[in-house]
Amino acid sequence: MNRKQTQDVLQALTADISNRYSAGKKYPSGHILSSDLDKYFDIAFKCLSEQAIKVLKIHSEQGKTTEERVDLINYAPIPVDLSGWLLNAGDKGQDYRFKPGTVIPPKSELSIYTLPGHTYSFDSHNPIWNDSGDTAFLFDKEGQLRDTLSYGIPLANNVYISAIQYDGINGKSESDEYIEIKNDGDTSVDISNWEIFSKGGQRFIFPPLVRLLPRSYLRVFTGSPKGYKVDFSFNRQAAVWNNKEDEGFLYDDRHELVSCLLYKDGKVVKSC
Repeated sequence: MNRKQTQDVLQALTADISNRYSAGKKYPSGHILSSDLDKYFDIAFKCLSEQAIKVLKIHSEQGKTTEERVDLINYAPIPVDLSGWLLNAGDKGQDYRFKPGTVIPPKSELSIYTLPGHTYSFDSHNPIWNDSGDTAFLFDKEGQLRDTLSYGIPLANNVYISAIQYDGINGKSESDEYIEIKNDGDTSVDISNWEIFSKGGQRFIFPPLVRLLPRSYLRVFTGSPKGYKVDFSFNRQAAVWNNKEDEGFLYDDRHELVSCLLYKDGKVVKSC
């Protein structure tokens, strides 16, 4: 069940309970029947908890299988049953099926290793995750895709510098300048430790565990301008981007160039 379907189910359940209550189906005290609430919360917790399971990080380990693994996380405040869920490593046959009774505790992580000898393992002596780039797909027991996470080149080719707002209006510091990074792909991309450089040498490094969601973008501001939602910032008191001409560069965590954008006199001259 995706987010829209979950919202529809919860709205329908809420309407059903409201209608029953209005029709007089209640205890003498005026409270809604507990069976109705049980039904509501059972479905609500199931829907919301399953959406809280995410692929946190893929450790490809440069061809070494010793510590190669993928980490899942449960963001929900309740345990989630993973029985029958499936983790696919991008290729046919590279699957891990969770055994009955597998539960991930609330606010906890769970690691699936490549090598045998671990509680959760692909039982493979060969690398599962491609060093140059790969994608993890996580399915629930009904086969519904719950999450994806990509990393590396060429899977990061859908990520690029989509804009540079170089002429800020927030005083001399131009704190409202920003560079915009976009993901046009259908999977989330791990951009942990990726770097942004300006032609003038200013540098920004994304912190660990940052993912750029499918069909979305993020902005890295020069400072902390008021009136904006600022998730990432160079934290500078002076402008980063030259108003006349400048170039932005985006590198992945292995220092491979992912994208660039050169502008001059208000026009994009080059993008790569």
